[in-house]
Amino acid sequence: MNILVSVSPLLFVVILSAWFRRPAFIVAWCGVALVAALVLVSWWMQAGLQADAAPHLQGLGAAALITLQAALVIGPGLYLNSLLGRAKAHDALVAWVGRIPMDPLHKRLMIVVGLAPALESLTGFGVSLLVTVPLLLAASERRTALRQSMLSMNIMPWGTLGLATVVGAQLSGQSVSSLGFATSLISFGVFPVFGMLTGWLSAESAERGRALRDGFLLGCVLSLGLVALNWLGVIELAGILAGLASALACLLLFRTASHSMLPPWQAVRPYVIVLGLIAVIRALPFLGVPTKDWAIEAGGVRFAPLASPGLALLATILILSRGQEAASLLRDTLNRAMKPILALGGFTLMAQMMVASGMIRIIGEALPVSHPMQLGGLSPMLGALSGYLTGSNVGGNALMMTMQASLTDDKALQLALSAIQNSAAGHAAFASMPIILLVLAIAGPGGKDEESDLVRFGLKILLLVVALLVAAGLLLIALG
Repeated sequence: MNILVSVSPLLFVVILSAWFRRPAFIVAWCGVALVAALVLVSWWMQAGLQADAAPHLQGLGAAALITLQAALVIGPGLYLNSLLGRAKAHDALVAWVGRIPMDPLHKRLMIVVGLAPALESLTGFGVSLLVTVPLLLAASERRTALRQSMLSMNIMPWGTLGLATVVGAQLSGQSVSSLGFATSLISFGVFPVFGMLTGWLSAESAERGRALRDGFLLGCVLSLGLVALNWLGVIELAGILAGLASALACLLLFRTASHSMLPPWQAVRPYVIVLGLIAVIRALPFLGVPTKDWAIEAGGVRFAPLASPGLALLATILILSRGQEAASLLRDTLNRAMKPILALGGFTLMAQMMVASGMIRIIGEALPVSHPMQLGGLSPMLGALSGYLTGSNVGGNALMMTMQASLTDDKALQLALSAIQNSAAGHAAFASMPIILLVLAIAGPGGKDEESDLVRFGLKILLLVVALLVAAGLLLIALG
């Protein structure tokens, strides 16, 4: 009976998300309510779940601190995107790509495997689609463009300045650098495959061999860039820099005529400022500024506001807007940021309550696995499910990371499972309903069967992604 009670909150959120298609922020808080009710009923009936106040208060503090940490990045990131949209920076980038002397195949590859990862790494939560969907619609027919737009959402573990990896590290007890590097190894094969899929969708039959080769090459550039940057500990900027490296490789290799490779300053200036300010923040400890000493701690979670990349985003906003607040942009940001922040807070609190009550321990003990290799096969499926249900790498980690890390006491295996969760949740989000609906909303009116076509396409590719991650996870665990 205890296992049925313990697993029921997870089944509940699956049913609300997949069957009733409720938004993630509603699902999260319904899950919180169910866990609280189960704990209270169990306490009243003395049925086994822990109802002691102290662990639950610690979990509440940890969830609040993780949510605050994320909000400091999500809010400024979305405001900056609105500011860039008003300044026509996105339009300038679209126009620049249109002028590049390059065949349509390579333009699509540059967008999906280069520009989109860089843009999504800065702001996250599908904001890059505001740029990439119009670019892809201009470069190919609608059905292909919509599918490629989904594939462009491929950088998730490093989206929003690596926020999912930062949150995942807090929840799993790993360091951000070790989780980022392990995730880059798990995800290595995904990017070449997505590049090949982009090429396959773009090319005519006679060109598919070349398209597969070039897509694989650019995907490898992205993967190698992520591995190198994460090995160096550059987690927040890894997606931006690796995406730009892939785009630059495409420009160098596949331009058909002499052309200035530099995009308009209007489009790149915000990125240069953000990159520079994050570099300054990272350098402050070496200059004697104890940024990590001024931290807030709760429930085993530690948050140093002065080390947050959100400060770089806020400073960039002040520089670009010259300190002038735009009420309309602020309202738009609050409306857009509220739902992902509520979803993250709800899923994080739900997971913390399940830990405090003993539910996670009961689920872990009941799972039919007795060997690390079995965990390597199970973990990608759990991670992919969490990302698909929440439509977010951050939300998926909030929901499932704690359970993944608790499946074993072996430290090396904990890191491997945490990396698998981080990678699987991120790479599953592209196929989720929130992303599909966002793609269709940006693309504008189309055929009545487009949504179901994208759902089927996403699920097919998701099965391939899960298979890749199972193979990568088993290899990482075997090498140990």
